Order: sequence, then structure tokens, then C-alpha cells
Amino acid sequence: WPRVLGAAAAGLAMALSGVVLQRLIRNPLASPDILGMTAGATVALVGTAIIGGGSIHEVGAGIAILGSLLVLLLLLGLGRRHGYAPTVLALTGIALAALLDALVKVALAAGSQDSYAILGWLGGSTYRVTEAEAGQLLLAALLGLGLVLVLRRWLTLLSAGDDMALARGLSLRLARPVCLTLAAALAALVTSWLGPVAFVGLLAPHAAVMLGARRVAAQALMAGGIGVVLMVGSDWLGRMALHPMQLPAGTVASVLGGSYFLYLLVRRRVL
Repeated sequence: WPRVLGAAAAGLAMALSGVVLQRLIRNPLASPDILGMTAGATVALVGTAIIGGGSIHEVGAGIAILGSLLVLLLLLGLGRRHGYAPTVLALTGIALAALLDALVKVALAAGSQDSYAILGWLGGSTYRVTEAEAGQLLLAALLGLGLVLVLRRWLTLLSAGDDMALARGLSLRLARPVCLTLAAALAALVTSWLGPVAFVGLLAPHAAVMLGARRVAAQALMAGGIGVVLMVGSDWLGRMALHPMQLPAGTVASVLGGSYFLYLLVRRRVL
């Protein structure tokens, strides 16, 4: 049950992070992995494990959150000159994610005693999730859901455009950093315990909108449910598809998410 609960909590947290980012960036392709927040947590964890010589599973969530927040600070610093324009933030995040991913590959190429374990962790596995970690991740995800619901007015105005938000009295200098910090923290917590989980933060909010959930509260709840189903289903499929071998839940979710988006592209082109 810790693996199932951990997968469900991870799906909820990543979906909520994706909802916040897509509302904030005003782009349906925005997600924690694309904007570099997941990559920041990954680099911090991998670097600490290699330099310190310990296991990546023992580094802790604090290091992951720190790495994700450092990327967030870079993102805010580089986007400040352009008034945090959504397009600039998206392009900057993609560039940072590519750079950080390259740093992880360089670190692994250098070789270490824990390289094999790190490679397995990079797939986003629930194999080592303990009862305490699953419970903590679930509490964090539920807290994130509560914060998203509390901040739903901010997210609604931010998704409507800067002019509309300013006209309604919203402080963009306060709202944007707060929402970005929430998205970064949720992605970092998932990364610290399961490893990088891609596509869930992209797929779940997008699917929720396609199913008619266009208000922030409805989108957050529906996207969270989709994220839970996707991650729990991916974890089950990863355990059963090649039994007794196991595939990481994050890898299976990426395959399912990528296949789904390819299907959408082909369907739209045919129609």
C-alpha cells in the first residue's frame, strides 16, 4: 500500500503543479518538467549523492526543494526584465531544463558507486517509498490542493492576462512568485521521493480542460483525479507488464502520456 499511496499522492501533486503553471504561463504545454523545476530538484539530489558519496534515496526532500527553488529564482531573475512575460518564462524554463539535464548526464558519465541506483531513480520509481514517506507526500499533496483552491481567484485573474489582473487590483509582483513557489515545492517533493515524473503535470491539467473543467477549482480537482489514476495505473502496469521485472511508474506514465499526445496530434491532422 505505500507504493500505491505514494503513486497517488505524486499524481495529485504533479497535476496541481501543472495546473498552477499552465494558468500562470497561460500555455497548455507548461509543466514542472518543461520549466526546469523538476530538473533543478534532480540536479540537487544527484549532485549531493555523488559529491557526498551517499545514497540518493537518503538525501532528503529539503535538498530537492532547494534545487527547485534555485531554478525558480533563476527563472524569476531572468524573467524580471521582461515583466515575467509568459512566453519568456516558458522559453527560459526550457533552456534551464536542457542545461540541467545535461549536467546530470555529465555527472553520471563521471561514474560513481551509486550510478546504477541513480539511473533507476531517474525513471520515477515507487519501489523504495516507505510508509512514512507516502503519508508525508499525501499530506503535502492535500495541502497543495487546499492552497490551489484558496488561490483560485489569483490563478483565474493571472490566466486572464496581466491587464485584467491589474484592473482587478491583483499585485503581480506578489501573485506570480507565490504561485511559482507553490508549483516548484510540489514538483520538488515528488522528485525527492519518487524521482523525476514527467508528463503527469502536462497531461492531467490538459485532459481536465478537454473534459470541460475550465474553472480553477474544477480543473484542480479533476486534474488531481486524473493524475492519481494515471500514476496508480502506471505503477500497477509497471509491476505487471514484465513480471517479475519492474518498470518505474514515471517511465510508464511518460510512455502513456507521450502516446496520448501523439494520438491527439494525429487525430487533429486527420480531422
